[in-house]
Amino acid sequence: MIFAGAWACRSTPPPGASDPKPPADRAAVLEPDAQPALVAAPDSAAVEGPVSATTAEPETRSGTESSLEPGTESVTESAAASGTEPADATPALAPADVTPALAPLDAPPVAHEDEALAIHGYLLGRWRLRRSGDAHDQDAYGVLAVDVGDAESDRLTAHFLARLSVDLDGQGDAESQQVFGSLQDTYGDSAHLDLYEASLGFDRPFDAPVRVRAGRQIDYATPEFAHFDGLRVESHPLGDAKIVAGAYGGVPVRLYDATSIGDQIAGAWTEAQPWKGGRVRADWMYVHQEAETSDFNDDLVALSLWQRVGTQLLLDAGYARLEEEDRDVRLRATWNEGDGDLLVQASWYRLLNPQADFAYEFDPFYATLQQYEPFDEYRLLVSKALSDDLRLDLGGNLRQLDESEDESRLNHGYERAFATLILTDIGARGLDFSLTGDTWDSDEQDIRTWGADLTWSPNTTWRASAGSSYALYKFDVAQGLERDDVRVWYMRVRRKVGTAWTFQIAYDYEDDDFDDYHQIRAEATWRF
Repeated sequence: MIFAGAWACRSTPPPGASDPKPPADRAAVLEPDAQPALVAAPDSAAVEGPVSATTAEPETRSGTESSLEPGTESVTESAAASGTEPADATPALAPADVTPALAPLDAPPVAHEDEALAIHGYLLGRWRLRRSGDAHDQDAYGVLAVDVGDAESDRLTAHFLARLSVDLDGQGDAESQQVFGSLQDTYGDSAHLDLYEASLGFDRPFDAPVRVRAGRQIDYATPEFAHFDGLRVESHPLGDAKIVAGAYGGVPVRLYDATSIGDQIAGAWTEAQPWKGGRVRADWMYVHQEAETSDFNDDLVALSLWQRVGTQLLLDAGYARLEEEDRDVRLRATWNEGDGDLLVQASWYRLLNPQADFAYEFDPFYATLQQYEPFDEYRLLVSKALSDDLRLDLGGNLRQLDESEDESRLNHGYERAFATLILTDIGARGLDFSLTGDTWDSDEQDIRTWGADLTWSPNTTWRASAGSSYALYKFDVAQGLERDDVRVWYMRVRRKVGTAWTFQIAYDYEDDDFDDYHQIRAEATWRF
């Protein structure tokens, strides 16, 4: 299913790609109160949901499986399956969720040697107001992302990504801090600038067949996101098997945790395409972290395999070992007939051993989640176009803990099944409607519920939507919060002006077993 909220989505760049690039919309990893590029919901897309409600725990506390085949599709459930409404996707068309491999922002035309380096990116401004009873919070955010050059054609490239956060009404009283406290409050200042990326890339320095990147950077292809100040080197593809090897090292970047200059992160990897339709990748990561109680010197090794069979079937698998124990294993198969006709995806993930206290990069939420017990998670999605204007989605999730007594806050076993009917162009061109019926079954609850979305896109410039979604559990792993039985109602209007400007205003009302919450958000984005 699609997991809405401040979760980052990971993928692997194309074979031999030297320039690890962020998701196409880099704002997706800069949602307020999120830890960019550190947390992910499994098999999820980076979407902006109603009030960041998610429906399941992350597979591991530090990230999701890196299971996408470069240059191929990433397939998740439709937004309509959970009643959520992605920021830039029509619910009626979302089931296939076919997305290309990671690419730079609005990829520019290929630059030639005799042309100046292309500069592209965006500037985003967002205002957000939240209320619950007497508690309130008002914030503003600004995000600047700049890409200089094209790694495929230019010998010099540069990346910059930063966010300015401003608490407009201060931290408020004790009730406001308890309800709307965030990681930004740990800084103690009303305004704070977070620098995520500032790096330079060099292709073929001194005519050597390598690519080099220096500075603050994020490598999205490593088993766990590598965010560091340092150096990354990668070879050009070699031979028919397109063998590529790389290494990196430096000081880890921890935006919400103190970083000692004595800490180190390093890694090496190699990948190849040794046979038709196949690709393999092996990784080693090492993190040294100085801590109050004891220092960490943790090693992680991982192996990933992708195999495309014909044009419609994609198989992928992965395995990781952390320190002296097996950590996790995953399998996934995706059948996609294209053109939105038929899509079937089945996956299995297992956490093999208890996830205990490790270096921050491997387990950033131990302080709130504590030990994470082993579990299995199975997923199935079938999406079929019944006609030109009618689609049916069927699917479900099964999450099982090894021992029922291991169930704890933020780590639950449950079953979910859903069916979504999606109708397009009902009564008017661009008017789409989706209705979801689903069941949730856990040890504490057995629930039958629904979700719906109505979206009107009369042309390419206007889009309005309203609907409701439901989540059995909603988590904020950064603060260790969990809310149950969450119903969200939302309304959104988006307007594009020319090719550069996008404006959006949204309202969300969230009701759970404990309280209700209101959120108003307005934002403007300028792309260049």
